Amino acid sequence: SDSKEYFGQLANKFATKISETTSVSIELPILQIYIPLSFLGLLFENFFVVIVFLLTSLSSLLIYSLMISNVDEKTYEFGMLRALGFDKGSLLSLLLLQGTIFSVGGLLLALLFSIASNTFVCYFVFDYISTVTSYNLSSNSLFLGIVLGIVMPLLSNVLPIQRALTKTLRDSLDLFHRVINEVTVQFLRLEKLGLSPPYTVLSVTLITIGFGAYYIAPLAFITGNMRLFLSFTTAVFLFLIVGLSFLANLLQTTIEYLFARILIAPFRKDVSLSSIVLKNLKGHGPRNNKTALMFTLAMAFLVFSSSGIRMQSNTIIDNVRTSVASDLIIAANPFNKFGIREIEIRSFLDDFSEKYPGAIKHYAFSTFPHSKLPKTVAVSISPLCGFPIRSLHKLTGVEKGYLHAVDSRLYLPNVYDETIDNYPLLEDGKRDGVMSLYADNIKSPEGVNYQENISSNNDIRPGFKILSDFKAAPTEISLILPSGAIDELSLSVDESVLIHIGWHTKIRARIRHFASKIPGFAFSGYRQISFALRGLVSMEDFKLIQHYVWQESTYNGENDPTVSDFLRSMPPSVDNLPKETVVIKFGEAMTKELRAILKDILHNYIDSDTTIILEIGEMIDSLDVAIKIIDLFSMVITVIALILSFFVLLISFTANVTENAWEFGVLRAIGLNKSQMTRIYIYESMSLMLSAGILGIIVGVLTSTIMLYQSSEISELPFRIEFAPSLIAFTCVLSIMIAVLAPFYATSNLKQKQIANIIKGL
Repeated sequence: SDSKEYFGQLANKFATKISETTSVSIELPILQIYIPLSFLGLLFENFFVVIVFLLTSLSSLLIYSLMISNVDEKTYEFGMLRALGFDKGSLLSLLLLQGTIFSVGGLLLALLFSIASNTFVCYFVFDYISTVTSYNLSSNSLFLGIVLGIVMPLLSNVLPIQRALTKTLRDSLDLFHRVINEVTVQFLRLEKLGLSPPYTVLSVTLITIGFGAYYIAPLAFITGNMRLFLSFTTAVFLFLIVGLSFLANLLQTTIEYLFARILIAPFRKDVSLSSIVLKNLKGHGPRNNKTALMFTLAMAFLVFSSSGIRMQSNTIIDNVRTSVASDLIIAANPFNKFGIREIEIRSFLDDFSEKYPGAIKHYAFSTFPHSKLPKTVAVSISPLCGFPIRSLHKLTGVEKGYLHAVDSRLYLPNVYDETIDNYPLLEDGKRDGVMSLYADNIKSPEGVNYQENISSNNDIRPGFKILSDFKAAPTEISLILPSGAIDELSLSVDESVLIHIGWHTKIRARIRHFASKIPGFAFSGYRQISFALRGLVSMEDFKLIQHYVWQESTYNGENDPTVSDFLRSMPPSVDNLPKETVVIKFGEAMTKELRAILKDILHNYIDSDTTIILEIGEMIDSLDVAIKIIDLFSMVITVIALILSFFVLLISFTANVTENAWEFGVLRAIGLNKSQMTRIYIYESMSLMLSAGILGIIVGVLTSTIMLYQSSEISELPFRIEFAPSLIAFTCVLSIMIAVLAPFYATSNLKQKQIANIIKGL
């Protein structure tokens, strides 16, 4: 909206400097290109929001885990300091000073690394897209990094400080005391309980989401504020991912046990270890569940962000394909009043197809809408009873092979006239609804007398010619309408309708087909489309309708000076109708070189000031570049997220090994060797990571599918699921590596100790 306003003000400034008699027109082609790209930019912006949310959460969890990982050791150290005379205030200052030093040092290193990596990535991207903007870090990224780097370490000290300062000296100095074994009993009176902060925050969050879903999001969509609409939609999906991940975590334990048995089963020498692995999974359950929840969230966000942006990009491509209709389109722009040069273009395309067999599959022409022709009148449609009546805003004639010349995947038919036999089939197996306009085996409804002069059965004002010769036609006019008109106008392919031309002329028509989408035309299944209907007819019926439009508006029809001048000025055509577009569908033999040759020669048959050529391949190639960059960026983010996950998992398993060191020593004493002990923890880690990873992938896929289904329902495009298998496979491989390396490193220190020392806790 800001860009539209900017370009509009810029155009107005030019317009104020131009004289009214100057033969100059102002066009904004860059704005037409910017509109779809700006929507893609909003999608990428929300994709980055998801990534930032993911990395912020993982970083916060890692910092928190690092600060609390040695809580037992800190407790003993703090107990000694308190025994030596440190008061709680001095101890608090010491901990905060340590956290500040930790955060400032890490923050400076992080900023240096960010600047260096940002410069490298920008250089690579700028070189790839041949465009340079800025190498500087954005102010938002700097602000987020500084706040997170300073505040999070300080907040992460809260729980260790609470644990250290609320313990008795006896518990603090107990080397064999374990936090996991603590039992805390707290008595509270309900009258003193008051508001629970967690439940208060949760309730406010749910109220905000509900209010936004019912009021803010619809309002933003109606007013065209897509940035607000997409931002709120993204926030809803983020909360959806979090909620589904918590629900999936309830299945974590069951799936862990299942994977543990599956992993151990192929190795007969390790079958005896299965009971120990299952016992470890049960004993480490509370800590493992938190780690698994973190990894489930990470995987869900990675799959959602990568698959979501890919799906939305495909939705944008489908929208562009629906607008352009085919691989290449030649169209008259708004300043072209007479149409394209049909005879010359048709002759060239035939010669090109003959010279390069298989390069062009089909091509088809369509006329101007009746509303764009001179001396037009209002055309409306209604049931035979005359009510309700709606404007037939644009009525267009199409050739019989039109659907064979467009991308039939985006053609969404709804209702066919079953009285027509043997519909031709398109490439994807759908029936060709446009051919119903040209069917010669239509069965006329019983009891209809087409010789009746229904065009004069209404109030005819004196002086207007009664059109009595029309009903000599053997059949009704055939018509295709959007399916959104079915309920609004109570229409059906089984009943005839009236087409109202001006005030006095009515002709009888029959709807042969309803469709939600026809590439190249503004068709929709929403009933709002009925207030500005667009219809399709055959070329012969369009000529007939246009004849009566001119008869209604000028008395003299085609003999009117304005109409006759128009007919003489328009380029020659095979049926004496002005053509607005020709759509061309490429064949398998069409190469990039042939596309360039075709476009170059076609420019000889068009007037560059009044006619445009659009090729879908160029637009898709540009979007493919953006998608490839996003895929590469997703892999980089995946590596970063999994590195953070590795450290969180390492901290978790180090704590598990430390707390179970005595058990480790006893097992070694009864005969288990170092390799077996390592494999026990590897099996545990693999079970944990595989179960959490699969649950995360399921949550990400489910959320992406819901988002795509919502988008396809709104845009009325085909529901097509597409994921990033390379990214998912890449993530799974790295996850397995992490699951092996983390326990191997966590047990390395303990394996070097003597068994007696391990049992003694030394």
